[in-house]
Amino acid sequence: MSDFILEYDMLESIAAYSKSLGKRAGEYEESLEKKMISGIASITGPSTGYLQSASDSVRDKANALNQKSDVFYHYAEQITNLLETAERIDQEVADAITAQREYFLDHHKSLRLDDWKAKLLGLLMDLKNSIPLLGTIADLLEGLDTVIESLEDSIRHWYECEGGKYVIGEIAAIAEACLAVAIFAATFPISTFTGFCLAVGFGIAALNSCVNVKTSYKAAEAAMEGNPALAEIYGKQDTLSDVLRQKNYGNGTMNDLSNFTAGALDVTEAVCITVGMAGQIVNLFKKSYNLLKYRKSLNYSGLQNNLESGSVKLENVIKEEYKSTKNIGLADDTGAVGELEKSADLIKGSGAGVKSSLKTTEVTPPGSSHPVKVYTDGNAQINTGKIDTYMRGKVELDVDAVKSRINELKNIKKTNTETFNKNMKSELKSCEDKLHNYQRSQEMSKTLNNAGILDNAENNQMIAEELLEAAKSAKTGNTEIISYIKGANGKIQVVSRWKILDDGTPYLATVILKPIK
Repeated sequence: MSDFILEYDMLESIAAYSKSLGKRAGEYEESLEKKMISGIASITGPSTGYLQSASDSVRDKANALNQKSDVFYHYAEQITNLLETAERIDQEVADAITAQREYFLDHHKSLRLDDWKAKLLGLLMDLKNSIPLLGTIADLLEGLDTVIESLEDSIRHWYECEGGKYVIGEIAAIAEACLAVAIFAATFPISTFTGFCLAVGFGIAALNSCVNVKTSYKAAEAAMEGNPALAEIYGKQDTLSDVLRQKNYGNGTMNDLSNFTAGALDVTEAVCITVGMAGQIVNLFKKSYNLLKYRKSLNYSGLQNNLESGSVKLENVIKEEYKSTKNIGLADDTGAVGELEKSADLIKGSGAGVKSSLKTTEVTPPGSSHPVKVYTDGNAQINTGKIDTYMRGKVELDVDAVKSRINELKNIKKTNTETFNKNMKSELKSCEDKLHNYQRSQEMSKTLNNAGILDNAENNQMIAEELLEAAKSAKTGNTEIISYIKGANGKIQVVSRWKILDDGTPYLATVILKPIK
């Protein structure tokens, strides 16, 4: 069957060309009429008979052109009518298809495309028809879709008719058996009745999984050998109880005993797993309750005092607290408690938790004849006032009076230089130093408090220990040491400058605190 195709563009071109030929023929005929025939008719004389014959020939030519013009116009009209008829028929067919589609979609609404999908599909079809390359790509994709569908059919046939589902079932059975055996092994060692129940239940489950591996293999083998009925029988034997129920011993008593054993296996598995899981849940709730009860009974308020009392009390705290966990069932002698008791012994033996080696003693600092109290670790020395007083903003000073005296001395120095003597100069420097030390003391106190290092004996001892640790790096030629102390709210950089005494002992000269943002 051949296709009949009307190209509207071609028909329009033919009609337009026919009209053009008709017009040109008509114009030529009018030109002959006006120029040739009229010119000959205007000539007079004795030989006009020959001209009359020529005029008749021209007139015949003009008539022939007029007839051809009419033919061309008529042909153009017929082509135009054909085009209009074809367009009308196409529109009627399109309207009929649209109406039929709407009728079909009204009765099958699930098949109706959304407007945007329909427009997109129309656009793609237009592109396919207008761009040959896109049409070729679409054909290739359609062929690929056919290949995919064929592959799907092959896979489906393999799965349903050639034993594919039994092969997949065998793989799944092997994975299930491995998991069941692993769960069964995890139930050991057995220490409680619920644990025994779990072991029995999961043991039967593991046995069923192993049986399933064997029957799945037989099902796959039967299917590949072309015996689907036998494959179906083996495929339904998922557990040992299924095998026992379907096996025919040819003896009524044996068959009854086999069915009874199958039922007993199913019941035992279900009961044991249920009892075991229930016992585990109860035990979990019990331990959670005891843990909450134990947490409420803990006394953390005295823990710090116990730690400061030395290693013996720390050892006792660890042992007593974790023995409490044993008493309420949260630990055992061979577990956390035993290990923590060993840790307590190690703490005692190693000296961990012993009081700091920091001591307070009296020494006479260089350049002074009066002894002062110092913090020392046997290596370096820090005047206790540097930390307890100076860094804590406790430097006493009548600020207003000192400022007033400074202003008075500066005024004298500026307005009356003759009376500003050496003693006044020394006094001015002394007053400025006192004010500077006071202001720095206040700044350091604010820095420590903002970092969460409050003014108490414990924190002051911590600062002294950090400075004494930094002093271990101080030596001649390297007397400025940078270290850090950390509080609850932030960290502080400590710049300490040390004076090396004649015996090599570092002695704290100045200290500067810088908050780290």
